Amino acid sequence: MAGVAWMIAGVFAWYPFAVTVFAVLSSLGISTKVGTTESDCRGLVAIVTGSNTGVGKSTAAALAANGATVIIASRSLERGMEAKVHIENELSTCSTTGKGSLMYDERKYPFAEHGSLHVRQLDLSDLQSVEAFAKGFLLEFQRLDILVNNAGLNGGGVRESATKQGFNMIWGTNYIGHFHLTQLLLERLKAAPAARIVNLASVMHHFTEGDILQSAVGNFKGSPYSDSKLAMIHLTSELRRQLADTNVTAIAVNPGFVRSDIWRGLNANPTWGALWQAFTQIVALTPAEGAYTSVVAATQPFADPPPLYLVPYWVPSWAWLPFEVVGPFAGARAIKPRLPPDEPTISRKLWDISLSLCSRSA
Repeated sequence: MAGVAWMIAGVFAWYPFAVTVFAVLSSLGISTKVGTTESDCRGLVAIVTGSNTGVGKSTAAALAANGATVIIASRSLERGMEAKVHIENELSTCSTTGKGSLMYDERKYPFAEHGSLHVRQLDLSDLQSVEAFAKGFLLEFQRLDILVNNAGLNGGGVRESATKQGFNMIWGTNYIGHFHLTQLLLERLKAAPAARIVNLASVMHHFTEGDILQSAVGNFKGSPYSDSKLAMIHLTSELRRQLADTNVTAIAVNPGFVRSDIWRGLNANPTWGALWQAFTQIVALTPAEGAYTSVVAATQPFADPPPLYLVPYWVPSWAWLPFEVVGPFAGARAIKPRLPPDEPTISRKLWDISLSLCSRSA
C-alpha cells in the first residue's frame, strides 16, 4: 500500500513540480536529457527477454536498429513472431527516414540494415524452459554480448499462483527465472570482448516489506513484485563483485512508469480499466522512452566504475525519497537505489539461496 500511496502523491504533487523545474533547468542548459541510444552494435549478439511487447520490444528494436543480432525471447512464439515482423518493418525505413514508433531518438540509423531478429521460446516461469532455451542458444550462437533481463509480471490475477517448480508466479518469473538464465549464460558472456547484463528493476524496490531472504524461500510479507525488483538489484550488485575482473558489466535499470503490457491486468479490469488507461496516457512514458535506460545500459561506454542503477527521470541529487516514481522523461540518469547497509552480505546470501533453489528445482 505504501507504493500505491507514493504513486498517488507523486502524480498530484511531485509530477507537476518536476515538470516545471526540469523545463526551467533545461531552458537554462543546466539539466537536459542524459545519454544516447546511438551505438555501433554490428557483430554483437543480444538476448532480450519478454521482447514481444512493451519495453522489451522497443529495446530489441533499438538494438537491432544499431546493427545487433537480437534474440526475441518470448513465452509465446506467435507473439514473438508478430513483434519480429513489426520491428523488421520499422528497420526497413529507419535507416533512411529516422525513428519509427518503437525507437525514441529522432535520427537515422545507419547500421539498421545489419540488424537481425530471431524468435526463440522462453517461459521464465518454468526452469526447464529456461534450460532448454539456454542450451539451444549456446548451440546456435557462438557469442553473447548483451543480456537484457526484461520480462516481468505485475499482478493481473497471478499474485497467488505458482510456477511449475512451485515458486510464487511473480517472484519466479521476474527474479528466479532470470537468475537461472544468467547463470546458464554467464560463461558465454565472459567470453565476449565487452559484455553487458541489464537487469530490469523498478521504483517499487523502495517499498519492500520484511526480509528479502525470507521472500526468497517463499515467505512474503509484502508484494512479491516489489521483492522481485529489489532482488534484481541485489543480483546486479553481486554480479558486479563476482565479475569485477572480467569484461562483463552488470547494470540495473528502472524503465519508469510505462504504459506497457505489464499493466494488462489493470487494463482489462471491467471497473477501472478505462480510467487506468486514460491516466497512463497522461503521466506514463511510452515504451520507447521506457526502453531508453536499458539501451543506454546495454550499449554506452561508462566511466569506471559504471553506474549501478539508471532511471529515466530527473531526480534531485539531495533526494532520499523515491522521486523516480514519475516525472518528465530525462534520458538515463544514475542514482543510488535503496539498499540496506549490509547489502554485500544480503546479496551473497540471496545468491546462494537462489543457486540452491534452482539446482533443486530445475
